[in-house]
Amino acid sequence: MLGTDSMSEGLNLQTCARVINFDLPWNFMRVEQRIGRVDRIGGQPKVEVTNLFYSDTLEEDIHRRIRDRLDWFTNVVGNAQPVLATTESVFERAAMGRIDPAEAADELIGAADRLERAPIKLTDLDAVPEHDTELQPAMTLSDLQDALLSIPWCRDRFTPHPDSSDAWLLSLDDASPHPVTFNPARYQDTPNIALLTWGSPLLNRLLVS
Repeated sequence: MLGTDSMSEGLNLQTCARVINFDLPWNFMRVEQRIGRVDRIGGQPKVEVTNLFYSDTLEEDIHRRIRDRLDWFTNVVGNAQPVLATTESVFERAAMGRIDPAEAADELIGAADRLERAPIKLTDLDAVPEHDTELQPAMTLSDLQDALLSIPWCRDRFTPHPDSSDAWLLSLDDASPHPVTFNPARYQDTPNIALLTWGSPLLNRLLVS
């Protein structure tokens, strides 16, 4: 199957086991995306990737230096997204003559080395931390209610709800007040009452009024 770079996204080609890159973009994130079309869960047990270069070019020189000093596709592609994101800038500066191929290779390898020595790996970011005790919010909804009602200008906007306990009528700039509560149970039991919590539109309007 022969395709343009448009095939590098949105396709599942797990029945294939070989990727041949006739052109290698300077941004290796795009190369990673191409490989990802084939190297998928439920795909072939082994995927082979072949990269073709024009000989005696800047790209061939840089990649040869990288190949000689580390296993690019083991240590960079797939495991070092921050390194992949810098490749385009490195190749561009080398093409403009701002750095030579040796400096370009050193920069990419140095970035990979720093990532390898980092105390926190990218895979660690997906891990769920374990805690000895149950985590508690810095401020509960009950604390939020107490804080708002302790502010005079804010307290004046709240009137106890005539029909529901643990509920209030919040007066903003509208013609009629809004039924609100700080109690999630009351919110669940009473459809017409809004829960006043962080991020809710009514609370945001109250805080900026």
